[in-house]
Amino acid sequence: MKFETFYAEFNIQVVSTSLESLELADIFLFPEEEIQLERFQNDKRKKEFLGARKLRNQLLINSSIGYDQNGKPYLTRMGQTSISISHTKDLVTIGIAPFAIGIDVETVQDRIRKVIDKFATKHEKNLYDFAYFNQNEWYTFIWCAKEAIYKLGQIKGLSFKDEILIEQIVLAENDFLQLNAAIKTKKNQERTIAVYCIKQENYLFAVAKIKD
Repeated sequence: MKFETFYAEFNIQVVSTSLESLELADIFLFPEEEIQLERFQNDKRKKEFLGARKLRNQLLINSSIGYDQNGKPYLTRMGQTSISISHTKDLVTIGIAPFAIGIDVETVQDRIRKVIDKFATKHEKNLYDFAYFNQNEWYTFIWCAKEAIYKLGQIKGLSFKDEILIEQIVLAENDFLQLNAAIKTKKNQERTIAVYCIKQENYLFAVAKIKD
């Protein structure tokens, strides 16, 4: 499933751009964003900041991107539209929707096998048999999905292994997964989550939303 189909079916837009060839002169910034940009010392962080604004402009969103006290991005002039941002290596990705979402993008690395037990349960690892992906890709999708859920849930200190849970693969295709997941905190807070995972070229994307 490609992003174009994803847009139409789930009413979510996801766009990405490379960080390699960004030019400040080509990217419109609101005055407050120009001030923010001047504060960054790290070149990669500057590129990530500019890449997100390039995508904002591409989506014709007439609003600056602000950050709340937890670092969650939001559109300062469009309170009903949710935005989520993710970066990996040379790529920045934005997701927007008329409801709360969280997104994440990752590249597959062999080292995921060494750390999988830190964030995944035995049940989650065993879902690999139904995933239509190789093991490294499935393990990365677990992390990607949980990171997206964490951004959606906005509950500080959640345990990725014990409180963010991938329960079921609802649909599996060659480049797409739909997952049922849940946030179950130690304080008995519980939310049911739908996660949509896409493989596109060398990248894995996950978008999480509260399940209807």
